[in-house]
Amino acid sequence: MATKPTVLPSKQTGVDNIIIIKAVSEQDYNCIATAQINLADDVSIEIYDNIDKTTPIASCSTVAEVGKKQFYAEVKPDSLTQKNVTWSIVDANSTKGEISQTGLYTAPNVISESEITVRATSQYDTSAYKDIKVKLSNFWINCRNNMRDSVTKDAMPVSVLKVDPFSSYTENYVIYAGTGYSDDTGNMYGYGLWKAEFASSPTTLPNWVGIREGINNYIDGDTKQTEGKYIINDIAISSDRNVYVATAKGLYFYNKSVNSYQELPCNYPSDNPTSLLSNDTILSVVIDNSTPSGNRTVFVSTTNYILKLTV
Repeated sequence: MATKPTVLPSKQTGVDNIIIIKAVSEQDYNCIATAQINLADDVSIEIYDNIDKTTPIASCSTVAEVGKKQFYAEVKPDSLTQKNVTWSIVDANSTKGEISQTGLYTAPNVISESEITVRATSQYDTSAYKDIKVKLSNFWINCRNNMRDSVTKDAMPVSVLKVDPFSSYTENYVIYAGTGYSDDTGNMYGYGLWKAEFASSPTTLPNWVGIREGINNYIDGDTKQTEGKYIINDIAISSDRNVYVATAKGLYFYNKSVNSYQELPCNYPSDNPTSLLSNDTILSVVIDNSTPSGNRTVFVSTTNYILKLTV
C-alpha cells in the first residue's frame, strides 16, 4: 500500500510531484512493472463572507437574537473533484449558536461567550480544515448609563431621541435625548435636553451630558423639574448641526459650535401680538434645511397654531 508523503517532493527538491512505483517479481527479477502516481497538492481551505469570494476572512462579528452570517468555503487545489466541506462549531453547545451545512451561522439568543470558532473541514481530506473567529455581542445595549435622577436614582424618562444625521462617517454618532413624563396624578416633570457621543462599535458607553449653558436660572442638577422648559416634546437638527428644541414652555436653540443653549423669544401672529410663544407649549418643531443658516425657516406647532418662523 502506498502512502502519500507528509511533504510533497516539489516542496523539498523543486521537482514535480510525481512518484514512480516499481514492482519486481520475487520469482523472476526480470519481470518488472512500473506505475506513475501524480501527487495532488495539499488541500487548503479559505472562508469568505460573500458569495463572490473576494477576500478571505479570519474573523467577523454578529449579535444575539437576530444575528446571522452566511459563510462560503473555497477548497483547493482546483484539480480536486470533491470540494465539499463540513461546517461545524468547535466545542459546540447550545450557548454558541448553530451552523447549517450550507454555512449559515445563527447566533444564540443569549450571549454567554464573547467569541466562538467556526470550522470548515474538507470532506476529501478530513485533516484539512479552516477556522475563523466569530465575535458575539448583545443586540440590545443599555445606553442610558448616567441618565439617572441624582436623588432617587431612577432612570430619566426619555420622551424624544434624535441622531444628528449630518455627522461625518468618520465621526462618532451624536445623539440628543429630550426628557419628560407625566406621573399618576397628571403632573408633568422633566430633566431638560441631554447629549452623548457614541462610537460605531463602542467598547465603553459614554456619559450623557445635560445641555444647560447660557440659560438664565437653569438648574444645574439632575433632579426632576416641573417648569415647562425642562419638559422636551420634540427635537429638530439643522444642516449646520444646531438643535431646535420644542418644550412645554417655548422654543429653545442649542448652538453646537459654541455650546450655547438659549430660549428663542418669538411673538405669535398679528392677531395676538402681545402673547409670547415662550408662554405656550411647543408640541413639535421642523426645520427647512434648504434655507440658509442665520435665516433659517422653522415650523412649530402649538395647540392652536402652526407657525412659520425665521430664526
